[in-house]
Order: sequence, then structure tokens, then C-alpha cells
Amino acid sequence: AFLITAIRSALDTGTPTILACIHGMGGVGKTELAFAVAQRLIDHFPDAQLVVPLHGSRDSALTPVQALQNIVRAFGQHQQLPHDLAELQQAYRSCLHGKRVLIVADDARDADHVRQLLPPANCALLMTSRVRFALPAMVQLHLEGLTAERSSALLRSISPRANAAEAFAIATACGHLPLAIRASGSILANNPALPIANYI
Repeated sequence: AFLITAIRSALDTGTPTILACIHGMGGVGKTELAFAVAQRLIDHFPDAQLVVPLHGSRDSALTPVQALQNIVRAFGQHQQLPHDLAELQQAYRSCLHGKRVLIVADDARDADHVRQLLPPANCALLMTSRVRFALPAMVQLHLEGLTAERSSALLRSISPRANAAEAFAIATACGHLPLAIRASGSILANNPALPIANYI
């Protein structure tokens, strides 16, 4: 609700550049939250919602040039695109000019990784990252792992055959991270013959 309210408020007040970032460790649910926020804002950005996987936590991270090329192509610009960063930025801003577009830049490495993606007015850039960084006027939200109670409840909602003690043990082994808990719950739900004690 915090991010949705902040982005809506920025639109209403005519903030020139609308930026928001969700940061936290891997598996804590940054991407899923970003997608949920984007879905709730779909009426506010009717022209497009684009997802750009930046792969900033990998060795093969997308460069700003590649990210800009991908976005420009998404608007039907299939001609040979320049490799010059300044020219690409101009094409990028031209594609977005006069539109209301939300861009989700997933898994940014740092501020420099997304600085070239700053959108024009009436558009927004929602980022996720494993590291904390700051850009002017950027709204930030830091995600932590779930509480022991909530992570155990999540595990049992996916695999009801786990009792409270088993769910707690698995959730603890997963570091109370939603991604790992969902993976474990799915394994148990899809393999009913697998003894939970053995899995733990």
C-alpha cells in the first residue's frame, strides 16, 4: 500500500520523475511485490507496463544500452537501433513522451545500472535490487524475511500435511524467505510419498 500510495500521489502532484525501489535479500519477494504493485496501478498507466529483467545479481547483467534497446523495441521500433547511450536515451524518452507507462526494472545492480532508465513525466520506474542505493526523489521500501509464525503458516497453506513443528523446522531452514518456503511447500505437496522428516 505504501508504494501504491506514493506513486499515485506523485502522479497527482505532477512529480517530474517518479521512482520507487524495493530492496532486500534474494528470495524475500521483491519481484512478486513489484508485480503486485504494477497490477494495482494498471489503471494509472494505461499505455503500457513493461518488465525489464536486468539480472544485476548475475555476471551476465543487462547493460543500460541493452535495457534501453529492449524497451524501445517493445514500442515497435524494430529498425537498427543505435549503440550510443545518448542516442538510445533520446529514442527511449521519445517512445515514452506523452504516454503513461510503468517500467519495472527487476534486479538492478546499483544506481548506475538504472540511472539511464529514468523516465519522462507521467511515467514511472519501479525497481528491485538486492542492495540499497539512492536516486533523487526515489521512494524506498526494504523487505525483510517473514516472521516465524507467518512463514510456518505459508508452508502449511501450500502443504497442509506438515504439522506445526515440521512447518516451523522447514521455514527456519529456509531462512523464513518466501521463495524458498514456496519451493519447499511445493516439493512436499507434489510428492505425498516423501516423508517430511526425511525432507527436513
